[in-house]
Amino acid sequence: MRMVAQHAPHNYVLMANNRQVAACATIAKSYPNQMGFLESEEFKDLERRAIDSSASLAVLAPWMVSDLTGGDDKYIEVIAASWRAISLYIRVLDHTIDRDQQEVGSRVDLLYASTYFCQAVSFACNEIAPKAKGPIDFRAMFDAADAEMMDLHALKSKNELNLECLKEEEYWLRASELMRKKNSSINVLAHMVSSVKDGNCAPLIQFLDHLAIAGQVFDDVSDLELDLATGANNCIVGELIRIEGASILKNYREALVEIQDRKLVGAMLRRGLNELKMAMNLAMEIGDSSEDYNADTSEDLRNYLSFVLQQSERWLERSECSGYPGALGSGRAKKLVGKPAILLST
Repeated sequence: MRMVAQHAPHNYVLMANNRQVAACATIAKSYPNQMGFLESEEFKDLERRAIDSSASLAVLAPWMVSDLTGGDDKYIEVIAASWRAISLYIRVLDHTIDRDQQEVGSRVDLLYASTYFCQAVSFACNEIAPKAKGPIDFRAMFDAADAEMMDLHALKSKNELNLECLKEEEYWLRASELMRKKNSSINVLAHMVSSVKDGNCAPLIQFLDHLAIAGQVFDDVSDLELDLATGANNCIVGELIRIEGASILKNYREALVEIQDRKLVGAMLRRGLNELKMAMNLAMEIGDSSEDYNADTSEDLRNYLSFVLQQSERWLERSECSGYPGALGSGRAKKLVGKPAILLST
């Protein structure tokens, strides 16, 4: 029987954040010309405005992958520091599309973020290359860009999405594929890690895809009222359009009542929970098959994912007991529905 150190599951986020801060500080100090921006106030301020949650995949993903696969700490630090800037760029791009396209601040943020992105990609390639077993594939960024264009189209015209002709499962397949694409930049991380391991990134990509889709569903539930009001893309709003047609969105209050009556929030939460369970199963398979498996850290990760699953299941129970209380107003809705204490937000 394998003995492991036991830590409170929610401490995994704190530990990951501390490792991220330490890695970025080390890389910024060791490579001031290429990565010194990680310690700048400009970068940190942009990150605070663009990344909403300390439990986001932007922080957790490098350390999740590291804990599953093991590996050389030197390369994990390089990958984690680079990923921090890459993921920031994607988040800033997403915010720019969701906000007013003429907002000058958004365009300036995007310019800064794209500069950090280019430096990080160049740095990662140069540092990882000596140990890489193959080229690092950045094509996933094209999928992310394609998904952002689809989001922009959704903002402009809900009527042109042709959701009404789809069956429920067909809609979910389309919605989950869009979520996967929106978060596909995370696959770059899988490629970077696998390039210095065994070169097989497929299991890591599947694991991160399931986590990203679960996180996107949870985000969409939390942001439902705001997205409904602003027209931002949201999987629950899309399901409402599929059932009632785009004209339902003309009346905000009526749309919320329909969402509540049809229990669409609960239906989507169940799909998010299913994605989370598949990620947990893959985590066990990947960890058990890794030659550099670390029992302590891998067990901490599994405990954390179990904790997130339990919290999310309670979230679902609360929403089903009260019905989705969106019609009561955004402030009360957040309090009544609640949100997992630790949430995988994308």
